[in-house]
Amino acid sequence: MAQDTRREKRLAHIMNELEARGIPQMLVTDPASIEWLYGFGINPGERFYGLLLRAGSEPLLLVNDLFPTPDDLAVEVRGFRDTDDPIELVASLLDPQAPLGVDKFMAAHFLLPLRDRGAASDFVLGSFAVDGARSIK
Repeated sequence: MAQDTRREKRLAHIMNELEARGIPQMLVTDPASIEWLYGFGINPGERFYGLLLRAGSEPLLLVNDLFPTPDDLAVEVRGFRDTDDPIELVASLLDPQAPLGVDKFMAAHFLLPLRDRGAASDFVLGSFAVDGARSIK
């Protein structure tokens, strides 16, 4: 219960910071930040791994099916296979009319194809929101 409350406060802080700067959606791709929020972490190597945060929606964890997730993980999980295009999946979940915050760890081989597909109206650094929440002790 305490973990759920802590996670909710952390997510609320992140979303409030993003909203204050007009960023309604963000992809968190840093495994350490995702683990900090949900207590579940993997080392995805070169595979896509991200937490999609959207104003007015529940967070969504996007993870390759090679990495099993606990059944009791407190976030909706959307899996995909190595043969799937994770960029297509991510783009289908984004609002192309709104800017997308990305963290400082998002690999260019994922970021640039999203940009090229017009998956968001703009791509902005959103690390300040997660970093700010992580700095609160």
